[in-house]
Amino acid sequence: MSYTRTVSKPVTIHYSRTVSYPASQHGGSITVTGSETEMVNVNVHVNTDPFDNSVANCNQQVNVLTGAVAATEAAQVKSVDENAKRVAGTIISGFFKTIGSEISQQINELTNNVDALALHLVELTKRCLEKKKQMGVDYQRITQRYLKLFDTLNHELQTRIYEIDRPVFAFRESADQYAQKGAGTDMVSTIVVTGTEEAKLQARLSSTTLKRQASDMLSHASNYLHRQRDLRSTIAHHMFPGDAACYYVPVMMTERVGDDGVRSAFVYLPKQLRGCVNDKQLRQDIEHRTWQPMSDMEIDQVANYFNAQVSGHFVTASPHDERVRQTMLRLFASNRPLRAL
Repeated sequence: MSYTRTVSKPVTIHYSRTVSYPASQHGGSITVTGSETEMVNVNVHVNTDPFDNSVANCNQQVNVLTGAVAATEAAQVKSVDENAKRVAGTIISGFFKTIGSEISQQINELTNNVDALALHLVELTKRCLEKKKQMGVDYQRITQRYLKLFDTLNHELQTRIYEIDRPVFAFRESADQYAQKGAGTDMVSTIVVTGTEEAKLQARLSSTTLKRQASDMLSHASNYLHRQRDLRSTIAHHMFPGDAACYYVPVMMTERVGDDGVRSAFVYLPKQLRGCVNDKQLRQDIEHRTWQPMSDMEIDQVANYFNAQVSGHFVTASPHDERVRQTMLRLFASNRPLRAL
C-alpha cells in the first residue's frame, strides 16, 4: 500500500567572507563570518503498488499449489485406503469362506453319521418290536397254560373241599331250598359258580393289566432318565468350564508412515464386532505384544493359503490386476511373517 512521509530537518549554513571597503581615511578590507539555520521539510512519496501486486500474484500461485498438493495427498490417501480395504476384504472373505467350507464339511460328515445312526436305530426299533410281539405271544401262551392249570387245580380243590364237607354243603342246600323256593335249582348253582370264576378271572386280568402298565411306566421312566443323562452329558461336554468363554475372531491392523513421518494405524474388524470393541485399546494391545518369526512350516502353510487366495481373487488377465498380484506376492515374499507369543 503506497504512503507519503514528511521528513523535517534543520539545515545550518556557515559563511565567511572578506569585504573590501574603499578608502575613507585609510581604506582596507574586513572579514565577515556567521551562520544561518533554516528548517527544511521534504515530502517523500513511496509507491508500493507494483510490490503489492507481485505479492498478491505470488500468494495466489502459492494457494493454487497448496490446493494441488492437498488434492494429490487426498487422492493418494483415498487410493491407499481403498486398496487396503480391498486387500482386507479379500483376506477376511477368504477366511470366512474357508471356515464356512470346513463347517459345511463337518456338517455333512455329522449328517451322514446321524443318518447312519438313525437307520441303525430304525433297525433296532424293528427288532425291539419283533421281540415285543414275540414276547406277547409267548406271554399269552404261557398265561393260557397256567390259567388252565390253575382252573384245573381250583376245580380239583373245590371238589375235594366239597367231598370233605359234604354234610355241611348238603345241609346248606336243604336250608336254601326251604328258605327260598327255587334257590337250589341248577340255574342258581351255575350263576354262583360262574360269578365266582368270573370275579377271580377279572381280578387276575386286572392284576395283569396293572403289572403290564407298571412295567411300561417303568420302561418309559428308564428311557426318560437315560435320555436326560445323555442330554446332561452332551451339554456338559459342550459347555465351557466356569463363567468365562473365549471367542476368536479375525482382526487386521495396518500401519502407514506418511512423508511427514506421522504414523497412522487402522484396525479392520468384522461387521458384527463394530461398536463392541474399542479400536484404540485393540491397537495398543497389538502394538505392545511380543512378536517372533514364524517357523518354516508355518510360513509354508500361510504362503499356500495366501497364494491360493490371491490367485483366486485376481482371475482376470488385465495388466492392472496382474501388476497388483505380482506386487502382493513380492511384498509377501520379501517380509517374514511374525506371530505373537
